[in-house]
Amino acid sequence: MQFMNMGFGLGFFLLLHFLIGKYPAPLPLSKARRREILETLVIWAILVIVVTILIFLTPESELAAPTPKLEVTAILVTLLPYLVIPLFYVLRRNKWTAKDLGFSMPRSRSATISTIAFFAVGGVLPLFISDTFEPIAARSLSWPSTRRRLLKSSSFAA
Repeated sequence: MQFMNMGFGLGFFLLLHFLIGKYPAPLPLSKARRREILETLVIWAILVIVVTILIFLTPESELAAPTPKLEVTAILVTLLPYLVIPLFYVLRRNKWTAKDLGFSMPRSRSATISTIAFFAVGGVLPLFISDTFEPIAARSLSWPSTRRRLLKSSSFAA
């Protein structure tokens, strides 16, 4: 199954590679390359510090069995170094605009509003139906545990 997924992924990549046409010209290198590397390292250091503080301030019992409250808190706290600080920096210091970030005016406001509302409700809904919603542990998706389950259910298990 894993090889089949890899084959589909590689096939899709090759299909797009040959159908997409010519690639655009590469962007010119930055004139202030040293400064940009330093800015990247500073933002990365802020990210590491924020995530480390979050881990150390969270009780060990909650880390062992995370609650929805902890997950929402972690998402909101990590938005700061991942999104807010870099956006604030490029918008204020580098004077970027929405067009520089790749945003354009929507052609259909109703389609935009309905799409945002649909995905916002779909993303928030599991928080409110947590009694009936049973998330799948990532550990159970790993190959060794899947193999064990297959061997247990198989008639070939010794």
